[in-house]
Amino acid sequence: MKWSISAHYLFRKCQRAYFFAHVMAHYSKKDPLRREAYILKQLKSMHEWRGNLAHQTISNFYVPSLNNGTKIHFEKLKDKGLEMQKESMIG
Repeated sequence: MKWSISAHYLFRKCQRAYFFAHVMAHYSKKDPLRREAYILKQLKSMHEWRGNLAHQTISNFYVPSLNNGTKIHFEKLKDKGLEMQKESMIG
C-alpha cells in the first residue's frame, strides 16, 4: 500500500473518505462498485475545474507566445480557453 502525507492527513481527518479515495477507488471492470468509486474520485468541483482550465490555457497558449516573442492577442487567448472548455464538457 502506498502512503503519503496527504493520505495520512485524510485518514486522520476522515477514515471513511480515506477508504473511498485510497482503498475502494481502484479501477476494476469486474467490480461495479469499485469502478463507480473510481469515477467519482475523478470528479472536480466547479472551482477546481475552472482553475485547471485557466492554467491549461495559460501554459498551452500564453507561455509559448511569450517564449517565441510573438504578440499575444488576448481575444484569441480567451477564445482558446472557451474552446478548451467546450471540449472538456463534451468529453
